[in-house]
Amino acid sequence: MKLLAILFFFSISIFAKDFKTLHVSAWPANTEIYAEKLTPDYSTKADYISPAAIQIPLHQNKISLTFFQPLFRDSTIEVTIPDLEDSYLMVILDKESNPEKIYFQEQNLKKRTKRIVGKGMMFSSIIPFGIASFTLIKNYLEYKEANDIREELKHHKIYTSKTESLKQDFNQHKNKSENYKTATYWFSGIGVALLSIGFYLHF
Repeated sequence: MKLLAILFFFSISIFAKDFKTLHVSAWPANTEIYAEKLTPDYSTKADYISPAAIQIPLHQNKISLTFFQPLFRDSTIEVTIPDLEDSYLMVILDKESNPEKIYFQEQNLKKRTKRIVGKGMMFSSIIPFGIASFTLIKNYLEYKEANDIREELKHHKIYTSKTESLKQDFNQHKNKSENYKTATYWFSGIGVALLSIGFYLHF
């Protein structure tokens, strides 16, 4: 595997910092970089995107980097970093000509897209669950109001205009309670569906 990597060292004093920085550039631009991973999962988000500034503890003098770019060869190199110095690394990737490896890259990108969609669906389930919580509370309040009116009606033995008014209020609160109950079921169902499908796609 052909890989051109040029590492330039600059003696820059960084005694005031707890880390040194490895500045990484790559061609093509926006190449994804996975750090310290023996077998990177390309269907997951990369640690860095070139050009990148990777902060490394002062005591660490080596780091393994894997570069991923669709239609180019996946490349892994181990970089030696001088003590107490910032470093600059430039990497040029070769074109990938193996159809099987290109297909493997495409599959990983499709899986990544599914994961992104799945994560979005899981987060979006917060909205219907939030609405369901609100309608559940409203259902309880309307039901309680209707129940209080029912208890008050028990004390009205003689039919009066007040009784008729109470009956109308009772029916209104009862109907609202039923509507809120139905809405709670619907939004809960939507939330569960989004969460379930999102979980399936993400994992």
